[in-house]
Amino acid sequence: MIVKQSWLQSGVCLMAGVALGYVVSKQPTAAITALQPLMPPAVAEKPNPAQPPASVQTHTDNTGSSDAGDKSTETIAALQLTIAALQSENDYLKEALHKEAAETKALTASTDAAQDSMQNNSPDKRADTVAVEDAERYLPAPFAALMAKQQGMLAELFITLQTEPKDDDWAVVMEQQISDFILTHAQSGDVEIQAINCKKKTCEIRGFELIPKGWDKIFKEMVDESWWTFRSTAASYDKSAEFGEYFYLVASGV
Repeated sequence: MIVKQSWLQSGVCLMAGVALGYVVSKQPTAAITALQPLMPPAVAEKPNPAQPPASVQTHTDNTGSSDAGDKSTETIAALQLTIAALQSENDYLKEALHKEAAETKALTASTDAAQDSMQNNSPDKRADTVAVEDAERYLPAPFAALMAKQQGMLAELFITLQTEPKDDDWAVVMEQQISDFILTHAQSGDVEIQAINCKKKTCEIRGFELIPKGWDKIFKEMVDESWWTFRSTAASYDKSAEFGEYFYLVASGV
């Protein structure tokens, strides 16, 4: 009897649960709405005192950008002033350098001139003077008088000619080339060649000018010939009542 009663109670409870579930499933919105008052209300988020409002933050960023721009402008201006100062200093140094170079050049020229003067007056330089007896020994009149006491390059070349040994093969060829050029030149009739003598690397030409400057044109064209390889040439001119105009030339340094 007791078991039967328990079974009946369980059946009633089960049917009641089914009925309640059916009601809830048919009205979910109402059930949720009915349950909402039981949930706690949403709490509004409190502002963080450490974080400034957006408007204040924006104002602070703009101020930083402006300060950076001002500093950049000041830096550029300072660099421009520095560049201008360096340019001015560079111009000053250039001018000073040019002035120093000009003074050095002038001093060098003055020193060279003094050295040349000393060399020209030195005993070694005076030794290149052609002695009268040497001029008369090696040269006939009127050329001996022209070369006596002669100084400078012509005297040096004359002494070289008299003291160097003779290379017959070279001397013969060179004498022939000089003679042939003069004799076949269009102005050959303007001069009279007295002698052409060559040694090892030095030659002398002695002659008379039958018309003024008769030798100049011949000589200027002769030095352009490929066989004329002399590096140093010196000449002297003179005239007398007995011989007229005459010249003496020495070329050396093949």
